[in-house]
Amino acid sequence: MYAAETGILYEGHPLIFLFGGGPNCVEFDQIKRHPYSLPEGMLEPWFAGRAPMEGDIINGRVEYRAGCVPWQEGEREWSELLEGMFGWVPIRVVEVKTVLTHLVI
Repeated sequence: MYAAETGILYEGHPLIFLFGGGPNCVEFDQIKRHPYSLPEGMLEPWFAGRAPMEGDIINGRVEYRAGCVPWQEGEREWSELLEGMFGWVPIRVVEVKTVLTHLVI
């Protein structure tokens, strides 16, 4: 994608957005350290991870916030591997008024 002029660049760096899932921290660290073949003059890629979004219903209104725990596995936090985080569509928050206690088949 970055061999053509369709990729997103910021200050000469290709931006790559990670939405979660996929490689773990160790695997991603290996991917990030792998030598890249980029067009001349292009800087190394910057990686951004999707910020975990949470929400609550407070006084009948949904209030969203970024999750307070960064992506992490073991001792190595994702925040050390990523250049930043980005927001995306937040989770759906609904108020459940009826709890089903049994299922009839």
